[in-house]
Formats: sequence, structure tokens, C-alpha cells
Amino acid sequence: MTTAPPSVDLSVEAALFVRDHGGKLFIWTQRQVCCKGRTSSRTQTSFEAPPHRSFVRVFSWEQVELYLAAGLAPAEITVAVRSFPRRRVIAFWPNCMHQ
Repeated sequence: MTTAPPSVDLSVEAALFVRDHGGKLFIWTQRQVCCKGRTSSRTQTSFEAPPHRSFVRVFSWEQVELYLAAGLAPAEITVAVRSFPRRRVIAFWPNCMHQ
């Protein structure tokens, strides 16, 4: 069974930022445990694929490509630029926070 690619809400600012940093954005999740022992998933992004992970291209537009870690299947992804504490690209979807 194949899953449909996610819908992507990519801000213009994020698209330009990704393009200016090589044109590829890799997105994966990392599980974290909070102080009360609950676990949550937070997204991580990078302009280079981290080692020991497999990725699938889920979006391509102009000179921008988004890659999602294999096994993740969100229905939608939001990609934006956050400027504090440093300028970076963030990605998130319902029930998964960004770092």
C-alpha cells in the first residue's frame, strides 16, 4: 500500500532560504522525554541528510526539494523560517512539534 505524498505549505521565505542553502531540506523526527516522563516527537531539519537515515523526496518546486525520513507519513507539512534565537528553517505537522 502506498501513501499519498503530504500536502506542503511552504512559505516563500522558507523556499528562498532552502534554495540559498543548496535547495534540499531533510526532515525527520526525534523522540524526546519531558520532565514528567511523557514522550513527544519533535521535527528536525537539515540541508544535508544525516547519516544512517533513509529519506524519500516528497515535494519538489522550482529549485527546492523536501525529503522526509522513510516511514513518516504526515498528511500535511508546514515549512517556515524562524528567526529566534537564530535564523533557521522549521517544519511541523499536527501532533508533531518543531525544534
